[in-house]
Amino acid sequence: MEKPRVLVVDDELDQVEIIRDWLADEYLVEIFTSSLAALAALEARTYDLLITDFSMPELNGAQLAAQVSKFEKNRDIPVILLTGLQDDLALMVIRSIPKIRLVEKPVRRVDFLPIVSESIKVLH
Repeated sequence: MEKPRVLVVDDELDQVEIIRDWLADEYLVEIFTSSLAALAALEARTYDLLITDFSMPELNGAQLAAQVSKFEKNRDIPVILLTGLQDDLALMVIRSIPKIRLVEKPVRRVDFLPIVSESIKVLH
């Protein structure tokens, strides 16, 4: 059985590398530091989960998730949105989007791995 495919997007290289290292044993992980490059990958290939930072240049994480829903291959992909955002109104809006699971930074491996597993199970 093939490992689930996870796409991780953050404009900070160290962040995507940390998450890749956490997930590499259980998942096929692709990392991007550009939301536009990640969008192209999401249009071309099927993934089981999108993990994205919220605050990024080009497209923010919520915009990226909205664009992905237009692609047949990944229309129903679950999204984990990482944020250090303290804006209560913005957080409320993000939480109201059904397929997005909001995870506040800093993220700890012990807390994050079960969230990833649960999110992938929702799709399958």
